[in-house]
Amino acid sequence: MLKIKDNVDLKELKKYGFEYKVEDEYYELNVCKATDGFNGFVIYKGTRHIYNYSACENDTLDTLYDLIQAGLVEKVGEDNEI
Repeated sequence: MLKIKDNVDLKELKKYGFEYKVEDEYYELNVCKATDGFNGFVIYKGTRHIYNYSACENDTLDTLYDLIQAGLVEKVGEDNEI
């Protein structure tokens, strides 16, 4: 599983297009063009785990690559762990 490193200020995610959702305490990047859909990533404030809710759209993969290249992401545990 991928997560944002503990030493990263989560506010940095805003540079990559993420919006903070106060009520649920997560950052989301929605690249879906439809007004009623979601296609992107969610990063929960508590765990910092990155959840992919997309069909691997190029925009979401580009953003994930940018986060990795910036040194903000690390791999932890196995993909099937919650």
